[in-house]
Amino acid sequence: MAFDFPASPTVGTVFAPAGGPSWQWNGTVWVQTAASGFVPEAPLDNQPYVRANGQWAMQPGTADTYNRAVNGGMQHSQENGNTAGTTLGYYMADQWSLAFNGTTPSINRTYPTSDIRISPGYITLVSSSKPSLAAGDYAMIEQRIEGTRICDLGWGAASPMSVVLAFSASTSTPGTYAVALRNDTGTRSYVIPVALTSTLQRFAFAIPGCPDGTWQNSSAFSLDLTLAGASGSSLYAPQTQQWQSGNYIGFAGMSNLCSAAGQAINLGRVGLYADPSNTGRAPSWQTPDAASELIACKRYYQSYLGLTGFAATRYAADPYRVCMFLYPVAMRAAPTSQVRGNIDGGAEIALTVDSTHATDLNVAHTGQTNFVQITKIILNARM
Repeated sequence: MAFDFPASPTVGTVFAPAGGPSWQWNGTVWVQTAASGFVPEAPLDNQPYVRANGQWAMQPGTADTYNRAVNGGMQHSQENGNTAGTTLGYYMADQWSLAFNGTTPSINRTYPTSDIRISPGYITLVSSSKPSLAAGDYAMIEQRIEGTRICDLGWGAASPMSVVLAFSASTSTPGTYAVALRNDTGTRSYVIPVALTSTLQRFAFAIPGCPDGTWQNSSAFSLDLTLAGASGSSLYAPQTQQWQSGNYIGFAGMSNLCSAAGQAINLGRVGLYADPSNTGRAPSWQTPDAASELIACKRYYQSYLGLTGFAATRYAADPYRVCMFLYPVAMRAAPTSQVRGNIDGGAEIALTVDSTHATDLNVAHTGQTNFVQITKIILNARM
C-alpha cells in the first residue's frame, strides 16, 4: 500500500492514513508510531535493527568470528617458552616467528602486568641498530597460514571474499609501520600503514579479497601475514591499501625501528576474519579456549619428553623391532622428526624412525635387545 505523505511537514507532524499505521515527521524522515503499549514494526529491508531512543536503529554487523590466524592471543609457545631469540625463523610463540635480512633484531614474549586488555601476552620485536637501511633489509614478525584455513575465501578468482584484519599493538618509538598480506610466492601483496604510539591501541582494517594471483587451497603455505618494523626500498609497495603485483612488506616514508638499538614493537590479539557481508568491522576479540588453540598449534609443531619405553623380542627373521607412536593431533604434513632414547638403559641416542606420515611415526631398532625407551620426540610440520 502506498501512502501520500504531506509535502511540507513540520517536526512533530503526525500522518495517520486510513488503513495504515501512524507516522511522525522527526525533521528528517517519517517514523512509524504505534498506539500506547505497542512497538511499531522495524523496516523490512533484510537488515538487523535495534530500538534506540524510541526509534529503530540499524544494528551494524561484523565480520565472521572464526580466526584464520593461529594462536592470535600468543597463548602457546611449545618450542621456546618465554626465551628470547635472535635467529632467523625463531618461533617466539607457536606460528609466530622472527624474520629479518640485513638487520639483527630479537624477539621475545611478555605478559603485561598493568594492561589486561591484551591477554595473555604479546610478542615484542626488538631492534638492532641500522639507521641507514639497504634496499633489501627488513625486520618483522611473521605468521604463515596454510591454504585450508583460507581456501573458502575464493582468492585468486572472481568475486573473492573480503576480510578484516584486527590486532593490538604499541611501540617504544612512535611512528608509522606496516602490516602486510602476501601470497606464498610473493607475487601479490597488500600493505597497510599503521601509526603506532606508546599507548596500546586496537586496530581493524577492511581488506578486499584478492581477485588474481595464485593462492594455495591445500595444506600448503598460502598466506603470509607480517608486521614490519623496518623495510628497505626494494620492498616498498607502489601503493598502500591496494593489492599490488610484487613482493612488498613496507612503503616509502615508513618509520625505521632499527634507527637505534633496543626499540620495540609489541603485537597481540591478532585476528583475521572473513567478511562475507562486507561490514568492514571486526568482531570483538575473544581469547580462544587454551585447550582448543593448543590443538590447532600442534598441527604444526609437537614436542614430548620423558615418554615410556617399549619391550620387544626380536625374531631371527625380523630385521627390526618397531613401535608405532600415534600423534595426538594429526599434523599438517609429514613432519621432520627428532626422536631420542636409550637401549636397555644405556646412553641416550638418536633412534631410527619412519615419519613419512602426518598421523604417526615408527621407531625401529635392529639390535638384539629387550627394551627401548623413547625419551624425546619433536615433530615439525611448519611451513
